[in-house]
Amino acid sequence: MKTLVAPTDFSDKSVNAVFYAADMACMIQADLALVHVCQVPMTFSDTPAPASTLAGLMSEAEERIDRLAGRILDRTGGQIRTTTVVKEGNVVDEINRYCATIDTFAVVMGAETAGAVERFLLGGRSVAAVKHLVWPVIVVPPGSVFNGIRNIGLACDFRKVTETIPYKEIEMLVNKFQARLHVIHVTAEKGDEYSEEKIEACSWLKDTLDELKPVYHFIGGKDPDKGIRDFIKEHALDLLIVIPKKHSLIHKLFRKSETEKIVLHSPLPVMTIHE
Repeated sequence: MKTLVAPTDFSDKSVNAVFYAADMACMIQADLALVHVCQVPMTFSDTPAPASTLAGLMSEAEERIDRLAGRILDRTGGQIRTTTVVKEGNVVDEINRYCATIDTFAVVMGAETAGAVERFLLGGRSVAAVKHLVWPVIVVPPGSVFNGIRNIGLACDFRKVTETIPYKEIEMLVNKFQARLHVIHVTAEKGDEYSEEKIEACSWLKDTLDELKPVYHFIGGKDPDKGIRDFIKEHALDLLIVIPKKHSLIHKLFRKSETEKIVLHSPLPVMTIHE
């Protein structure tokens, strides 16, 4: 059975993402795996702390994750099977290793969670985190509640679409949630100014996504970040999909800046799917 993997550091924001994942699992009839990774603490001399210290951290984590699983049981009424996993090591590496042992649907994590996950997701390293998590990742903003997914946005720059658009995953999402797909493209170009490459990309994408009957939104503007944020504010999207790739929209979406980061501070969950 498909499994939603929910890493947690037990902070309020990560627990909220766990609840989001649990409610989603109920809807799509998936299993849920709660994962906590203990990193080896370092002493002031940059040497690993004694094994007894790590053992204590692991024991405490197992107690906390069991209590969290109990809350999930109460919340879902036992509708889903919940597994608890406590690992030691690098957060992203351990999540990847665990996901490889099961039928992973997606990794669901909170934006700005404390500890190691936060260090991977904030700033410039956010791109590295998304690239190193091989499976689809759903980043859940604080306070988000899962109420179904009826409208899915796909941010598209129409570059190398034949190589980068993960059609099967998008099709699965749209069909699983019976959702409407919105393809969003922000550009300062007018239709008669499109390059031959972009025209071919538009044609290919329309043919490929035809069975999903998407709605296309071509938004005028030079700033993709702002264009997509404005679109999110004006439309009732439940999930935004972005595709990580070099020199593309995802780099702008994840960049560290004074402006609102569309992923970490997005008002709705954002899903990244690898090309």
